[in-house]
Amino acid sequence: MPGRRDRTGAPSTDRRRALARPAAAVGLVVLQLGATGAHLRLGDREAALDRTLLATATVTVRLATTWL
Repeated sequence: MPGRRDRTGAPSTDRRRALARPAAAVGLVVLQLGATGAHLRLGDREAALDRTLLATATVTVRLATTWL
């Protein structure tokens, strides 16, 4: 048996999904870090929304990598 297949005979996507979730979550953290840095460079000292989104993204990474 060369690999797992679903009921239609197509190759299973479980492994790709397992790798894509943490990658997407880490990408979200990187994006939020960049946004926070840009706001601070432009003088927006009240970047509370960016910090909140960064915290949310960090929690998402933790949850995405917990159940691998």
